[in-house]
Amino acid sequence: MTSIALGILLAANTARGDSGAAPISTRTAARAGELRVVKADNVNLRARPSRAAEVVAQLKKGDEVKLLETKSVVEGGKTQQWGRVHLPASAKCYVSSKFIANGKASGDAVNIRSGPGMNFKEVGKLTKGEKVEVVKAGAEWTQIKPTTDCFGWVATDYLEAVPLTPPVAPPVIAPAPPVAAPVVEAPPVTVATPPVTAPVVSAPVAPPAPPQPATETLEYYTVKDGIFQSFEPQEKGEKPLAPYELMTIMVERRQYRIAYLDMAQKDLDKFEGKHVRILGNLRWKKGERYPVIAVDRIELVW
Repeated sequence: MTSIALGILLAANTARGDSGAAPISTRTAARAGELRVVKADNVNLRARPSRAAEVVAQLKKGDEVKLLETKSVVEGGKTQQWGRVHLPASAKCYVSSKFIANGKASGDAVNIRSGPGMNFKEVGKLTKGEKVEVVKAGAEWTQIKPTTDCFGWVATDYLEAVPLTPPVAPPVIAPAPPVAAPVVEAPPVTVATPPVTAPVVSAPVAPPAPPQPATETLEYYTVKDGIFQSFEPQEKGEKPLAPYELMTIMVERRQYRIAYLDMAQKDLDKFEGKHVRILGNLRWKKGERYPVIAVDRIELVW
């Protein structure tokens, strides 16, 4: 192969990047803990932070991911930044069937792999007794839904910051002007022969009530992702503002409340403990620890 042809081939491979979509030249600095949105279709999630690593799933444009870790890797003389994220529900994960019994892991530190074979890279681990959702059981390998401990790596060139919804300022209610007390004139006293008519005394007029201050409430329409569940108190004596709540995805066995969910109690069992997307009007009063979302729509995130 001539040097000119070799140069053309290397340039084509470099331009492809790590996505089935057109290459994106704009780099976006990313840090662990940030929420990012995918800005192209068919973006590869890999088992390791390398373009040579196997693809375990693909992300589509508009998907939101949380960066759990970032790493810069030099390959072919170029530096690429990668972000570690949770695998989406659509990712195929496999566990050796001898370590699955009655929907639970029968061993400790059991490898979850991206394919049905020892040649596939591990993307997570199971602890003994941990429950799994079996998709398809086989004689040697069992396909399961990704757990909260299944991860992949994505090139951060294909991620951008989530656009922030500007908060809606609460309306400022001007105090009502004070009402002046009416002037009541005493009727004239008629002087005549007895009996003398007594003067009419008007009743005192109460002063106007002071204006009431406006309630400090933040309201705006929002779209949020998280884990749907019935209310579970996090502190002793805690009382809910709504019967349901939206929680963060469990990271290192910790989970935090995002908001209470105000919605009709109908056919919600299928969402319990699942990753969902919530659309609705967020209301957050001053002094309350968490906001309440009046839910318009709820959908599973696959």
